[in-house]
Amino acid sequence: MKSKLIFNIIFLLAFCSKDNKICEEAYKDELAGNKSKALYLYSTVLKGNPKHGFANRRTGFLLSESSDSIYVAIYHLEMAKKENPDDLEVATKLIDDYVLAGQLEKMRKMLNLEGEKFPPETLRFLENLYLCITDRKISNDSTVIKSILSYNNPNTENIIYRSKAKCLKRVGLDKEADNLQEKYTNYKVKNKL
Repeated sequence: MKSKLIFNIIFLLAFCSKDNKICEEAYKDELAGNKSKALYLYSTVLKGNPKHGFANRRTGFLLSESSDSIYVAIYHLEMAKKENPDDLEVATKLIDDYVLAGQLEKMRKMLNLEGEKFPPETLRFLENLYLCITDRKISNDSTVIKSILSYNNPNTENIIYRSKAKCLKRVGLDKEADNLQEKYTNYKVKNKL
């Protein structure tokens, strides 16, 4: 009985260690710009361990880059969120993907459930973003839009810039939206993200 327990512990540690090593290699590939290889390695981990938080997180972030895979990205990000409920980057990316997928009720639910975890200025920005996307009466000179335009937190904005750009385009601020998308697209290319 005792030897079986020791064997199971050793097997579990080896299994987790193997997955983490594969994830480490995948992340290095991702940073080097080899996103296809990184996705392949993350999927290898997820085949054996579908709840692996880091593999789901990174798969979700990578798949979020294409509107063609947004729903699969949401699935992986939701799995990552279950494994690490306090990860605000995942929560922010989920909000971004919910906007892009038109799942605004899920965005609202996320803000209601997770709102107190965000810094106050980030929460205010996300709530104003929700208003911008959902309230057709908001104009480009409203306090909501002014608040969205003045929000400047690169750690959040680089995750949610597409939703912010969608909001700005909705109120006729196409130039600002295009500048924002160009800024972060160039940032990703320059930094191989």
